[in-house]
Amino acid sequence: MAMAFLTVNFSEMMCAINMRSRQASIFSKDMMKKMNWWLVGAFVVTTALTLAAIYIPGLCSVFGIEPGTFSTTELAISCALSVSTIPVFELGKAIRRASMKKKAK
Repeated sequence: MAMAFLTVNFSEMMCAINMRSRQASIFSKDMMKKMNWWLVGAFVVTTALTLAAIYIPGLCSVFGIEPGTFSTTELAISCALSVSTIPVFELGKAIRRASMKKKAK
């Protein structure tokens, strides 16, 4: 349950960062120049609160997680699954850009 909670939470944060633009790649210079620092701050705070909910014993009971049972391996798997959404979004954006170029010709 904790792993699903963490994976969904991190995936949603990756989606928010990735959808800053529906067409431009998140790796483009323009996107890096126009960094939304409020979004970065929200990402950091949300990550901290999510990890607190998993690792702090008092909060674990609120979410029905057994304290001390969540390993770093599970954390790494959740992060990897969340980051794996980036190539999927980038592929969709690349297809959209190619389609728009084709229409412009």
